[in-house]
Amino acid sequence: MSMERVAVVGGAGFVGQHLSVGLSSKGYEILVIDNCADCPTILKGFEYRRANITDEVAMKKAMSEFKPTVIIHLASMGMSGSSMLSPMCKTVNVHGTSKLIDMCVELCIPNLIYTSSYNVIYGGKPIINGTESLPYFPIDQHTDQYGPTKAMAEQLVLKANGRKLKNYNTF
Repeated sequence: MSMERVAVVGGAGFVGQHLSVGLSSKGYEILVIDNCADCPTILKGFEYRRANITDEVAMKKAMSEFKPTVIIHLASMGMSGSSMLSPMCKTVNVHGTSKLIDMCVELCIPNLIYTSSYNVIYGGKPIINGTESLPYFPIDQHTDQYGPTKAMAEQLVLKANGRKLKNYNTF
């Protein structure tokens, strides 16, 4: 039986680094994809490709060469500070996620794990005893770009669940 291959997109951040270490210790082969310049120094011991999730050519090349069975999608734009207001949030969070979903279908990558954010339900008031059954905060009432674009991306992933892969053969 071959080793599971996991691509961690946005893997240079705090969560991505720790997740990669944990998965590697369990025997998974890891490819970290991120767009940071100093990632090779941070991510010693892991295969690394520098790419932005919006760069379809670079992402497709990395996935085609590594051939993961799982993609863990941690990449996002605008989690804090002034970047929360950037129109680039939609490009990265929504369009990047959409392209990643299409890539999974085209390259027959059967598993995509998406990391969302509490910002999809947060509207400025405390959330007490919240569960995943809480409704999305209305898209047009967000005061930033991050929350609504993470909600849109999450909805794309949920809608794609069960989507048939091209030329997929079970092993």
